[in-house]
Amino acid sequence: MKRSKFLVWASLVFGMSFVFLNEYLDRTRPWSPDVHRTHPSNYHGHTVYLDAMENYSLFLLAAAAVGCFLGVVFIRIKRLRKARVD
Repeated sequence: MKRSKFLVWASLVFGMSFVFLNEYLDRTRPWSPDVHRTHPSNYHGHTVYLDAMENYSLFLLAAAAVGCFLGVVFIRIKRLRKARVD
């Protein structure tokens, strides 16, 4: 039970961090490509250009949120299967 709660909270933290970072980058990054800003990010109907580290950070936060959520789902499925066997 503790692992499941931890993963739920971790998923929420990673998900909200993704949203806040995406909002911040959306407001503060240029709308035209630059020498180092070559990764387009389309958010709320307009495109901003991110550098490689910003793009990778967004990807990692989203992947961590989804991974934690899937961990919760798999733990629940495992518990349900164990309960049916018993």
